[in-house]
Amino acid sequence: MRYVLPSTALIIVLLGATGAFAKKSKRTKESAQPKMPVSVQVKNECQDALSFSLNGHDFKGVAPGALTAKADVKPGDEGAYQVSFPGSKVALPYLFFAAGGSYRVKLSNCRSGVADLRSIDLSNRPDKVSPQAAAKVRFRASRGEGPIPNLEYRAGERGRFKKLSLGMTSYTEIAGGDFEYALRLRGRSRGRAKGPVMKNLKSKVKLEAGHKYLIEAQVVAPGDIILKVEDEGWSE
Repeated sequence: MRYVLPSTALIIVLLGATGAFAKKSKRTKESAQPKMPVSVQVKNECQDALSFSLNGHDFKGVAPGALTAKADVKPGDEGAYQVSFPGSKVALPYLFFAAGGSYRVKLSNCRSGVADLRSIDLSNRPDKVSPQAAAKVRFRASRGEGPIPNLEYRAGERGRFKKLSLGMTSYTEIAGGDFEYALRLRGRSRGRAKGPVMKNLKSKVKLEAGHKYLIEAQVVAPGDIILKVEDEGWSE
């Protein structure tokens, strides 16, 4: 026996198919649009001249203390950009930029083909973000190419240390200005006992009111930690 759909059901099926096709076409059209490059300035806060690349864009012989002119850097996959030094086998943490944005990247504490990274979002403050808005900061560990590091962190000058994992912590709200934090690297744990402390690291960074930040730590050698302080943009 044949079953014939009522006319109303047939109309609903056709409308659903049309809607799905329209959404798919919209996504296809959006993905086909070329992504805009980002505008990047780099400041060398190391003691020696630096040559490096950012997503294939070469910066050569940047003098100590120098700030480069703005350069248009090609879009990265999923907004990810990576600084790399010639001959270095260490993969530094990725920086994430919004397409078409304007940023400043600071390189500091250079040693053995690695450096600490800091990004600054240069976009103007949106009207809906108050000049007195709190800054927000979160932490995570970066695995790099080695095992998962046994790291702990402390947000602030005082307080207890907490386990730092590959997942993001929740944001902590603080007033804009100088922010102190600490990291502690431990050896491998044995049973329930915590591993021995291999390195204590205290640092301070200036945070702008109304911005969100990610502080990421990556262990690159026994007792050596790379820091990345990433400006994630305005907190809206």
